[in-house]
Amino acid sequence: MSADGGTPPQRPDQVVTPQISAVAAGGSAGIFRGRLVEIIGAIAPPGSGLFVYDGAGSLIASIAGAPGTDPLNHQAVPAGIMSSDFTIEVIIFGSEVSWTTPSDAPHQGRPAIFANPSGANGNSLEIVSGIGKTTLGAVEAALTFYDSDAKPGGFSVPSGDAMIFVAGNCQLVTDSWHTMPAMSAGWTVGGIAKYRLTPFGDLQVAWQNLTPSSVADGTTIWAASSLPSAYQPAHTERVVCYTDNQRLNGANTEGAALLFGTDGSIQCFGIAAAATRVDLFATIPLTA
Repeated sequence: MSADGGTPPQRPDQVVTPQISAVAAGGSAGIFRGRLVEIIGAIAPPGSGLFVYDGAGSLIASIAGAPGTDPLNHQAVPAGIMSSDFTIEVIIFGSEVSWTTPSDAPHQGRPAIFANPSGANGNSLEIVSGIGKTTLGAVEAALTFYDSDAKPGGFSVPSGDAMIFVAGNCQLVTDSWHTMPAMSAGWTVGGIAKYRLTPFGDLQVAWQNLTPSSVADGTTIWAASSLPSAYQPAHTERVVCYTDNQRLNGANTEGAALLFGTDGSIQCFGIAAAATRVDLFATIPLTA
């Protein structure tokens, strides 16, 4: 304090740095500087938000609290942080990172990654493929990762390992059930006839109550390509099946079986003429 009780004079080593005031942008080379920026209000034009444009005036990034449109081009803007290369937009909002195409109408089926972090309950991460709009009832694919705390039960993360794994009792569905086409040689489907790939790339069939007609050995009951190329075995596979009347007498005494051809066809063997049904629930290796 000075002798008169006022503020002492500033020492040579003391420098007063005033707060930087906001500088309004001036032309194309304008610069804005500020310690605090608050954007408050609805996004609907003229609204509020942060919008970044390239030299041609095209929107390349935005930050907005709610979906709406940008003030310059009236282009659709999502809630959250958006960055665009004019072909694909990436959006960060809450616990979700998603991708969309600006030309598409907004929809819920976009590819995304969801995180559910919780130190108390465990963490999980879900990757979702999204769905298109060309097929009615299209279904998205999803893969979820859990830590050992958030696991839904039935499996645990191996101690000390860093990996993506499928536990022994965890089902990984890689394909949905498909319906077989119409049968050949007078055979019909009295119940179900479906097929799919297993998580290990094998063919799985569920055929119930096939109604026989011609049953001579080697009769083609499903024509070539009835099983598409991805479902055809590398070698012919003969699989034992059920029938209510098996051929146990005559020149060709043999067990009932169906032969899976490499061309996607199916042939019958060992079925008696009096048979009224054939069933097969089996898994057939495609590459063995």
